[in-house]
Amino acid sequence: LWDVCLQDYLKNGAQTVDAAPWGARQAWQMENQYEAAYLLCWDDRMVYLELEEAPSDAQKAIIGEKLKP
Repeated sequence: LWDVCLQDYLKNGAQTVDAAPWGARQAWQMENQYEAAYLLCWDDRMVYLELEEAPSDAQKAIIGEKLKP
């Protein structure tokens, strides 16, 4: 199920970004109408996130801490 969901999110285009600031295992910036849309993956959690603007590394760390399993 994980791979099916991941491929569904990535089918419209995404760029791999550094996952470390998020504290995630993997991260992608999505290519869609939102400039700051991300897909974040940990070992057992996948989160799609749309923000109004690109977050700073400090904001990514806070977001990652709140969302991680």
